[in-house]
Order: sequence, then structure tokens, then C-alpha cells
Amino acid sequence: MLFSAHVADTSPAAALRRRTPTPAEAPGLRSARTATCAPFTRGVLPRPQLGREAMVACWEDAAAIDRFLAEHPTGRAFATGWRVRMELIPTRSAIVATSW
Repeated sequence: MLFSAHVADTSPAAALRRRTPTPAEAPGLRSARTATCAPFTRGVLPRPQLGREAMVACWEDAAAIDRFLAEHPTGRAFATGWRVRMELIPTRSAIVATSW
């Protein structure tokens, strides 16, 4: 099982229209969450950046992530931004996350 995190700059209109992908429409996707980004600020509520989106997802394998980024409309939007893939590696006493 793999995890991915994505951040992309899009247009405010596109960000407001975008839906979170479901496993039924993205083969290999197990779960996903999308959100509008907001900067961390001290003492005040953050103001959403409507043109910056984020997605965190769980996948069956790397091929599913590649297919999503190449073929799915939401994936194509996130393909141009920052992204990281993570794999959980079981150890004797803990689970360690690595990225590539």
C-alpha cells in the first residue's frame, strides 16, 4: 500500500468545482481527501487560497498513482504541482514512512 500527497496551483473556479476522486472512478485508489490550502498564521484564522488545492490519497500500487496522474481529470490537475509518494515499511517496533 502506498500513500501520496499533492499540492497544485489551479484557478479558483477550478478548485471550487473539483470533486474528490472515488475508488469507483480511479482504479487502484483506496481512499482520498481533497482540500483548499491556507497558510499557517499566528493569532488569526487563515484565509483560504482558493487557487491552491491539496490531496492526500491511499493507493494499491505505484502504477495506480501514475495512471491517475496521467488519465483522471483531477490527477492531471495535480500532476503539475508538488507531490510525494510514501510507503509504510513495517519494522519490529514501529512503522517507518519513506518517500521517493
